[in-house]
Amino acid sequence: MERIAKVIAHAGICSRRQAELRIQNQEVLVNGKTIDTPSTRVSPDDVISVNGQIINKGVQTRLWLYHKPVKVLVTRNDPQGRRTFLDDWHETSPHIVPVGRLDYNSEGLLLLTNNGDLARKLCIPLSGIKKYYEVRIFGAISEKQLKQINSGLRIDGVRYEKVQVKVLSKTSQNTWVLFTLTEGKNREIRNITKFMGWRVSRLVRTAFGPFSLGTLKPGDIQEVVGKDVCKLEKALELQSNA
Repeated sequence: MERIAKVIAHAGICSRRQAELRIQNQEVLVNGKTIDTPSTRVSPDDVISVNGQIINKGVQTRLWLYHKPVKVLVTRNDPQGRRTFLDDWHETSPHIVPVGRLDYNSEGLLLLTNNGDLARKLCIPLSGIKKYYEVRIFGAISEKQLKQINSGLRIDGVRYEKVQVKVLSKTSQNTWVLFTLTEGKNREIRNITKFMGWRVSRLVRTAFGPFSLGTLKPGDIQEVVGKDVCKLEKALELQSNA
């Protein structure tokens, strides 16, 4: 027996949080009866429908690597008609969930999955998954500034402490630095670089845990092989049970 919100998320209908909201809005039925609490537990034999759609509890979890270009939004639609990640989506999976976000002017690796529960687990700090970003900064930076970031910062009441930063290369005009994050707070790198007075000219996420951008070109999408997805799910399950 499992909690119904988890089952809905695992089936790829929506995230667990969205499933809980749909339950509260009385959009979810179990064996033809409306339920009103996310704590409801269901068995493999129960028939579950969400807003009239019967879910397939046997859906296999899938995961894709996407090279998000700059000036692409990680949202399902944009009132201004700007390009979104779905414009590059050509798979047949009916529901896709981005794992976290990359802002409009950032680029690089974005994970996509049909399992909302997996997306949530990959993003929470408890997972301990590291994300790597290469950032090009106009001008020079000092060792004192690097030590300040690595020791932890408080910006507008928000503490940034699980951040590592080091210089990768530098020229007379620019410095490339590598940010390593495990928390991934909203606009974390942008907030830190602004606080330090650095002007960012490029921000690229190059890796997310064991997955790297590799040779993917902007706009390209590549599916992760099934066995690697299973390994990842098992590792996250072990962490959550630890």
